[in-house]
Amino acid sequence: PAFTSDGLHIITKLPVPRGGGYDILADGRPLMRVTGAEIYMAPKGPGFLAVVWTPFINSARQSFLTAGNQKIPGSECLGNAGINHVYFTEDAKHYAVSCQNSNTAYWVMADGKKGQEYTMVSPVVFTADGRPVYTGHMNNKNFLVVGQEESEAYDQIHGEAQRPRDA
Repeated sequence: PAFTSDGLHIITKLPVPRGGGYDILADGRPLMRVTGAEIYMAPKGPGFLAVVWTPFINSARQSFLTAGNQKIPGSECLGNAGINHVYFTEDAKHYAVSCQNSNTAYWVMADGKKGQEYTMVSPVVFTADGRPVYTGHMNNKNFLVVGQEESEAYDQIHGEAQRPRDA
């Protein structure tokens, strides 16, 4: 079980007896039944996101993102690795996820908007106004992405984006 950041709600994941999969409960009431899920609590308030997995079909599965029990349109990630990171802004008003569709296809979705595919993406941090910032690598070039805007191509980008330190 996990409490939401405001401490007002409890989210529980219970195995389904003899049926496989899990029941996700919110405050003891059924929220959804899934094959598999990982719950991510927002750092502030009552919100949470869930990464949900479908069953394996022909050795492949899909993952997608939900806000509560509502699937977020366009969040489907078709690779076995699936959605592998969930990020929130400190005020919990914005989120981003990164998806690994295959060994060479990654993308970031922020606030429901899917970004461009790259062969690699860095961890995501946020600007003060909630825009995601990350680097993407494609065709031996590197790009800095701020919000939905991609920089010109660089041979190298040194360092990793970090959250600003409080003064």
